[in-house]
Amino acid sequence: MTWVSRVPETFGSATALTQAVAGDLAASGEEMAWRTFCVVEAGVRQRWLVVHSRAARNRAEKTLQRKHLLQGDSEMKAF
Repeated sequence: MTWVSRVPETFGSATALTQAVAGDLAASGEEMAWRTFCVVEAGVRQRWLVVHSRAARNRAEKTLQRKHLLQGDSEMKAF
């Protein structure tokens, strides 16, 4: 039986793996880039796919900009 699930990035192994390949995937210049890895977690052999997309990066950057803007506004009001 095969099934697909998203591994949360807060999961220790996922964070380490993502950080290890993030630079290479982002530097690829492609709209979407990915790498597959064989991982054993809790005695279970798994195949993980790490995906980077420009669209997801752009969304994350916009979210971060909004958060910084709101934080700046809140600090200005507190001042």
